Amino acid sequence: MQLRTFKYVEHNSSLEYKTGGIHPSFEILYLATGRYQMNWLGEKYDIKPNSLFFITPNTPHDVTILSNKATYWYIELNEPPANADSVFPTLETILVWNRLQCESDLASQMPEVMNHTVEGIHRLLQNRLHEMVCGEELLLLEIRKLFLIVHEILHGYKKDPGLQKKLKLPLGYTPTQDIIKTLIIILETSYKENITLRQLSDFSHFQSTYLIQKFKEYHGFTPIEYLHKLRMKAAINYLSTTDMKIKQIAEESGYANIHHFSNAFKKNTGMSPSEWRKNHRSPL
Repeated sequence: MQLRTFKYVEHNSSLEYKTGGIHPSFEILYLATGRYQMNWLGEKYDIKPNSLFFITPNTPHDVTILSNKATYWYIELNEPPANADSVFPTLETILVWNRLQCESDLASQMPEVMNHTVEGIHRLLQNRLHEMVCGEELLLLEIRKLFLIVHEILHGYKKDPGLQKKLKLPLGYTPTQDIIKTLIIILETSYKENITLRQLSDFSHFQSTYLIQKFKEYHGFTPIEYLHKLRMKAAINYLSTTDMKIKQIAEESGYANIHHFSNAFKKNTGMSPSEWRKNHRSPL
């Protein structure tokens, strides 16, 4: 686990302010004071003070500050290799945890060790962490402890027979549905990258065969088939609406080289990219 960036923010403005985005790193977001709304993975969260959220890599999110004064901090982390020992929460854990943040009685149920750990991180970020000799190492220790505490808290919640009701989940819901939805968003926002089935399996903590089965069950395609469709749609759009060279289109659409792109395109359309552009070019 490595720190990518972190920031403590004191917001003071009469104007509504939006922040967020999409990052290649894992993000911890703590909203200490003020009122907020957050959109993440198709869900809207109405957030009260002292709420802690986890944002998975490459998933778009936006946070709107609704109050004139607000205090929050965020930490971005680079995850270790999938085969390394990691305390990072799983995607399933994150989906449940983030929903619990909007429960009215959650804060009163938090164990003292959780409150002390969050407060410890809060103070470290407030007190010029960069000037401390071992500041970043101390912060990483607190984050590791935070992840372990979250895991322990949710282990207790899973034993609660009223969990489905608390989280307002539909009848028959399983976290797998949300995990597949998250993977779809990752593919749609990162199709230019060299995404592999192994990476998706590591991210979701699903075996490859199970991931393929569930992805196809919920979405009609395997993950890699869907990735190829996204790349092909991007390429067709570039060919029909721009003057970009074929090599550049290949790169912008996520293909390793023009040869690979041309073969894939002809297999999909029956024509080379140049032939397709002549026949389907939109007037500029």
